[in-house]
Amino acid sequence: MPSLDKTDVQCESILKIGRDEALIEYQRKFEYEFRSHVIMEILMQTGIRGVLHALYTDEYDEVCECLIIHNRSDSGTPLKNGDVGERIIAMNAEVCQAIDAWRDHQHRTR
Repeated sequence: MPSLDKTDVQCESILKIGRDEALIEYQRKFEYEFRSHVIMEILMQTGIRGVLHALYTDEYDEVCECLIIHNRSDSGTPLKNGDVGERIIAMNAEVCQAIDAWRDHQHRTR
């Protein structure tokens, strides 16, 4: 995962072609229930970036296997395009399994 200095506005790191698959395979094997693994799965499946930092766990629908993105300007995590940015994003089964495993791990460790 790229790291930012406190003075950086954005990270200039780019994940090279082919390295993404190597990274996700490593995470699936050694970091399966980790937050960083779930983030990579969602990024690779959806391409969302800014929305990801504002994503709440209740925006994942395990039955429909999708993310239901809400504008939450009242709680300090608004979408860039406001209410117009609200949407539903379908997820594949592998990403959903990773989200489920991470969420279940969070409940077990509390």
